[in-house]
Formats: sequence, structure tokens, C-alpha cells
Amino acid sequence: MWDVGLAQMFKERENKINIGPCVGKIVGVKPLKVSILDGQVILQEGHLYICQSLAKREYKLELNADGDIGDIAITSKPSNPLISFNISEKEKTKLTLYFELKQGDEVLIIPAENQQVFFIVDKIQKSS
Repeated sequence: MWDVGLAQMFKERENKINIGPCVGKIVGVKPLKVSILDGQVILQEGHLYICQSLAKREYKLELNADGDIGDIAITSKPSNPLISFNISEKEKTKLTLYFELKQGDEVLIIPAENQQVFFIVDKIQKSS
């Protein structure tokens, strides 16, 4: 049986395949689950890090109308109400955008060197 032992030693010595940057698909939101490698691997929340800019982005916002500050109104779909807010202090005004991952979204996944944790960098879409 020395030949089986020798073959096993060669197999153990083979370089393991490293996962590089890849496309992941959101398959669960609460808790977060991401499928990679055509569904062969499901990454759980404990193995995932999300880039802060994907979750929340803040911008300093300044609205000028002939040197004055004023109102901003945002109209969205007919089913959603009109959103309006007043800017009264330029220095304290900021706009915060929150993003959400939805089931079916595709994301760019980059593994850490040890391939035990993975970083969700951004939502992506295939170009048309």
C-alpha cells in the first residue's frame, strides 16, 4: 500500500486553488448570504465585510439661490409622497444616502489572503 500513501502525499503537496475577485449574488438579506462560484459556496454574514461606502455615503450639501439658502423638494414615484426639507444652516447641512442590498443583486467580492473572510466592495451589473 506504499503507492496509495505516496499518491496521497503528492495530492496534499499540490497547490490549493485560490479564489480571486469574483461576482457574488445576494441570496439572503437578513441574515446576509452571498453565493459565489455558481452557487458552489454560500458565504454567511460572519465571513463578510461590507465597504462603508456601499452601506452609507455622506455628502456636504449646499444650496445656493442668489446667495441665499432655501428649500429642496424631491418628487418620486406617484405612489411615494413629495419629500421636502429646508436648509437653514449651510455649515451643518449634510446629505446622507443609505443603500440596501436586495436578494438577486450582484456584488463584487474580494477574498482576504487566507480566504476565510470576504469583502463586498460594491454592487455591480453586467454591461449591455
